[in-house]
Amino acid sequence: MRKSPTRRTATRPPLPRPFKRLLVALDTSEQAQYAVDAAARLARQLRAEVVLISVFYVARTSNARIEFIAQDVRRHCIDNGQKLLKAAKSRMPNPESVQIVLREGDAATEIVRAASVYDIDLILMGTHAKGRIAKALLGSVASAVVQRAPCPVLTLAHPLRPLHESAAEPASALSG
Repeated sequence: MRKSPTRRTATRPPLPRPFKRLLVALDTSEQAQYAVDAAARLARQLRAEVVLISVFYVARTSNARIEFIAQDVRRHCIDNGQKLLKAAKSRMPNPESVQIVLREGDAATEIVRAASVYDIDLILMGTHAKGRIAKALLGSVASAVVQRAPCPVLTLAHPLRPLHESAAEPASALSG
């Protein structure tokens, strides 16, 4: 008598959470603008919410003369950060729903903190794509964020390719 085989049901890992909340880390680099472009595209395609963050750092001092100058520098950083965030916000598909965050402190720490506070699903940021030696000597905000973030991080060193109108275009371009 032959036993009927028992059916084994494979347990699949749960599907990853869809990217519904995006955090875009901004600075004045060209690569950060690539992250803004990618976030705008993803936000449109996924109907995701966007949080933009810019972080600046001004060293503290106990010297009253230097602290006076530091206050001017801080005001300048705040003004520039707000302009940067406002410009990026205007490029998003639903600018009225975009949140902006301007923080003072260590960039990596503040970006990771914001990812937790705003329950972010994906961080987008530019990277300068420096070599291993430069990264080891200089450190990298992107590297620190990738290591410490509570969610996936998409780093961009180059602009995205334009979207094609039809799926046939890329194939026809290859066939020559």
